[in-house]
Amino acid sequence: DDSVLPACCRSKLNEALRYATKLLNDNMIPHWIDYRTLIQATISAAPPKSTPRPSPFYQEKENNIVCTPNDRITTFTDADLGITHADFYKVLSMQSKIAEDGYLLKHTDTSVLRLFVSPENGIHIAIRGYSYYEDQVMYDTSASTFTDAEMIPVKHLTPIVLLSIDGVGDLPSPNNAKDLVQHR
Repeated sequence: DDSVLPACCRSKLNEALRYATKLLNDNMIPHWIDYRTLIQATISAAPPKSTPRPSPFYQEKENNIVCTPNDRITTFTDADLGITHADFYKVLSMQSKIAEDGYLLKHTDTSVLRLFVSPENGIHIAIRGYSYYEDQVMYDTSASTFTDAEMIPVKHLTPIVLLSIDGVGDLPSPNNAKDLVQHR
């Protein structure tokens, strides 16, 4: 399967995700897993449209979601995190510290920072900046139109809960991730 990374690359991606989470936590920057990372952490495959079924990749326990050992988060060369646009330039200002720690941070898009494991490969953490708009946070406020996939109802970010992913550890996640995944 071309979408599955070799074990060494999965390990590097997991390590980078742990690093990014620690960096953001240490600097008191609220963040959450997003896009495919959130989807892969909560569902194994899209259920048939006519027959909703629970996913084998999570089990809810109180406010936490626990992934099974199948570790779906590492099947692509990137992982996704969301932050508010207010914190976007705080992260960008840490570029020197990030380089000292052995990673490369690039401002690749209006609202995207990419934390690369190495300049030689594409393994990275995409950190997207979201802006508040009414009762939602919206990705890339420079675009003229938005889809539901680019917006997250604020109710999913208050509070942020922990998602435990095998091989990575506890990561901040939108609450009621199942509902958000269905929304997106």
